[in-house]
Amino acid sequence: MTVTRKPARPRILNLLKPLYRDAAPPLERARRHLAAGRSIGIFPEGQINRDPGRLLRGRRGTARLSLETGAPVVPVGIRFPGAEPGRAIRDGALMELCIGAPLVPAQLVHEPASLAMVTEWHAAIMSEIARLSGKRWTAPWKEANHDRS
Repeated sequence: MTVTRKPARPRILNLLKPLYRDAAPPLERARRHLAAGRSIGIFPEGQINRDPGRLLRGRRGTARLSLETGAPVVPVGIRFPGAEPGRAIRDGALMELCIGAPLVPAQLVHEPASLAMVTEWHAAIMSEIARLSGKRWTAPWKEANHDRS
């Protein structure tokens, strides 16, 4: 499944977007795939992260889909063994994938799952990805509270 929301880089690739655009929103297409028994891959950070020590806040779509469909989440951490602390990960850097045990939501939630439940499940997923990737992850709402004090 291709998500065509953002402009492509290089810009010339934007000419191909109509070939990949679907009338249904990405979350709905993902639900259909899961309902059909297929797997989907989601990068919850939502963009390339070149920081060798910290995960981005992540997006909650993975948590929402898992809670509302009952689909387990198989967390994968990406490690960069040659990365230097404090320096951006370069293109072509050696990487390792660390695959964790499936995370299964405690209960199936009938749509729509509450924001609180989605946020809690998202935190559990991102914390496990952080552990597997050897990076740190701080919940954005904790960062916001920390900034105020």
